[in-house]
Amino acid sequence: MIIEQDYDHFIASFKQQFNMDIASYKQDRMRRRIDAFISRKGFENYTNFLNKLRADQNLFLNFIDYITINVSEFFRNKERWQTLESKALPKLLEQNSGKLKVWSAACAAGEEPYTLCYEVTFVNSFSPIIFFLDGIQKLQK
Repeated sequence: MIIEQDYDHFIASFKQQFNMDIASYKQDRMRRRIDAFISRKGFENYTNFLNKLRADQNLFLNFIDYITINVSEFFRNKERWQTLESKALPKLLEQNSGKLKVWSAACAAGEEPYTLCYEVTFVNSFSPIIFFLDGIQKLQK
C-alpha cells in the first residue's frame, strides 16, 4: 500500500518538476485516480512512477489525460455562468472602463471559451478578442 507521506511528496515533486499544481483538485478524488493509474501501469510506489514520468513523455501525456477533466459542454455549470453574467462581468467592465482581458483555461473541445465569448458579446454587448491555446496538444508536438 502506498503511504500518505509519499503521496504528499509526489504532489510537491510533480509540481516542481512539471510546473503543474494538482494539489488544487479535490484530493480524495485525485488520489484515487492517481493510485488507480499507478496500479494499472504496474508501479509499486510514487517515486518509481515519478521517475518514469520524467523519462517517458507518452506516459506523462497519458497520465495528464487520465487525471484531467475531459468533458466540455456549452454552459456547463449553468449557475456559475449566471453569476458571471449578472454580477461579475458588469462589475468588472465598470471597474475597467469597459475593457476586459479574459483567459479561458484549456478545455476538452472548446465549448467553455465559446460560452464565455457568448456571455461577453451578446449578454454584455462587449467585443472580445479571444486566443485559443491547448497546452496538451503543444506538449505532443
